[in-house]
Amino acid sequence: MAELSIQRSALVTGAAGCIGTALTRRLSRTGFHVQALVRDRRQAGHLLDYGGVDLIEGDLDSIDLLNEVVRGCDLVYHAAARVHAPSGTPEAEFTSANVDGTRHLVEAAVKNGVRSFVFFSTVAVYPEKDDVQDELSLTEPHTPYGASKLAAEGLVLQAGIESGLKSTVLRLPVVYGPRDRGNVAKLIKAIRNGRFFIVGNGENLKSMIAVGNVVDAAMLVADEEKARGEIYNVCDSRPYSQREIAETIAELLGRSKTSSLCRSFGCTMPGGWPIESTH
Repeated sequence: MAELSIQRSALVTGAAGCIGTALTRRLSRTGFHVQALVRDRRQAGHLLDYGGVDLIEGDLDSIDLLNEVVRGCDLVYHAAARVHAPSGTPEAEFTSANVDGTRHLVEAAVKNGVRSFVFFSTVAVYPEKDDVQDELSLTEPHTPYGASKLAAEGLVLQAGIESGLKSTVLRLPVVYGPRDRGNVAKLIKAIRNGRFFIVGNGENLKSMIAVGNVVDAAMLVADEEKARGEIYNVCDSRPYSQREIAETIAELLGRSKTSSLCRSFGCTMPGGWPIESTH
């Protein structure tokens, strides 16, 4: 008699974004049924190209909706966040989206028997300095975004302690890949328009991570018991210099280095290449 095969189910929040899209695609290809939570269905039609995906429009303020979408899910991958906000955005907006929203989702996960919860955080929880940071380094966020993500980490990990939910935090540097709308997208636009300025000799190093590597890490820790209650800094195998990043992008865009990379550095790049790392 053939054994019954039970399809696993996962919820992905922020499913239309860079990380969410790559993760939804990978889960679909590995046989998962995916509940893809998005804020706007009109921006998420591409997710329907993947098999076994239910597209759900809503936000993290809807308690009833969250209880509905996590019911029956084995895993939750929480990628939704207030990230790329204009300068001067009130701190309350980050708190509402990143802290309160995470609280609502964690409570729904615990209530409905979710086994594993993976939370995507950021290296912006660390101080703004050049020292190499590891998981034991002091946390000292320097932006409302970083502070809100650190607070959300605490909620996720505390839920694991109190309820048995297997919770894991991944702290990410700048993420690059398809559907990125953040730091790298701004850099590409600036270089395309010939408005990027290398500051100094361009040899300052920056940690980054390809979205495919983010997905690899997320899939690994979700089913790894040793990851219970752990925080991991996740990045590519080496850092990249500012010059290497910029010149690689210029080459891929077919731009000459002299026209796209101005050696004057008396001003700031208009497109923005912030030290703060977000995803």
